[in-house]
Amino acid sequence: MAAPLAIFNMDPNAADEVQKVAAYLEQAEAIIKVHILLGMGSFSRVFECTVRNHDETVAVKLLTDKDALPGRGREGQFIKGLRHPNLVNVFDIVEGDIEFIVLELCSGGSLQDLLHSDPEGRDTWLRVPLIERLNAGQGVAEALRFLHELDVLHRDVKSGNVFLLSKLIAGEPLSPVKLGDMGFARPIAEFDGMTQGVGTLRYMAPEVIMSGNYGASADVFSMGILMHEIVSGKMPFDKRNEASLILAITQ
Repeated sequence: MAAPLAIFNMDPNAADEVQKVAAYLEQAEAIIKVHILLGMGSFSRVFECTVRNHDETVAVKLLTDKDALPGRGREGQFIKGLRHPNLVNVFDIVEGDIEFIVLELCSGGSLQDLLHSDPEGRDTWLRVPLIERLNAGQGVAEALRFLHELDVLHRDVKSGNVFLLSKLIAGEPLSPVKLGDMGFARPIAEFDGMTQGVGTLRYMAPEVIMSGNYGASADVFSMGILMHEIVSGKMPFDKRNEASLILAITQ
């Protein structure tokens, strides 16, 4: 079954288009009900859903590119088995005509959306006591250390892959913050150094950009960029074009 064209170019503000994709997703046996569209990525659409064998609503990430599935067979089972308080839980990876990932629902959305798409949300975030924001960053770092201790690289640490478990409300304590999206994650025990440069340029370590061998230190560099963003609400390398950004990171 081919994915409908609307999945690739749908307007999130066009209710009829969202309904078409929701109806498509509901053809999957595991899906009981699609509720709302949560977000859109380059290769996916994420919906809040009710699914079989789960008492609570979950996030379902519908893939528009089958190559974006974060693991098949044994690798997929490994990713599903990862459990840490600051990792977004992966409950299931469904392969077949309609391929999707069943994830823990983080209703607070991504840190990237909060800081860069919502001026009011950004102001609210920066009014959160610094110690709470630092603790949030430490939680993400602990999740990353957990992966590294299992010889797994995340390879795309960024604010767009950091999620708040519940919505940020001014004056209330910050909810748990979780690292998600294991689409680029790979076990490093099977490799003699990574050489394929993947991830998001603004967060890439110099060795990734230069296409040399890299390992866990590349994730640590990205984590440093993320911590700057968590504290200041801004990126440390604020360059408008790719060439100047690469120069700023590598020199």
